[in-house]
Amino acid sequence: MSNKAIMIVSGIINANEKEAYTTYIENSGPIFKQFGSTPVAKYPISQVLSGNDEIEFIAVMEFPDIDTIHAVFNSEGYKKLLPFRKMAFNKLNIYLS
Repeated sequence: MSNKAIMIVSGIINANEKEAYTTYIENSGPIFKQFGSTPVAKYPISQVLSGNDEIEFIAVMEFPDIDTIHAVFNSEGYKKLLPFRKMAFNKLNIYLS
């Protein structure tokens, strides 16, 4: 049985904070990779068929295990990006599987 874990991210990008978004994306990617993540897919959302929680995208990443995902979010490098993440997204949901 595999211990691999999946992180699913959904959200809405803040169009007024493109610089913060770019900073967050350019710096978070290498941190995720350093912890062994593998991007699986990123999908733009074109329509909500059921429900009322509208989002613009869903991104899926694979990690060696759930503890590794928690290690990323607790790392000093990632913590430094939190102000940029807060500005970059109007809505951000992060799920672990």
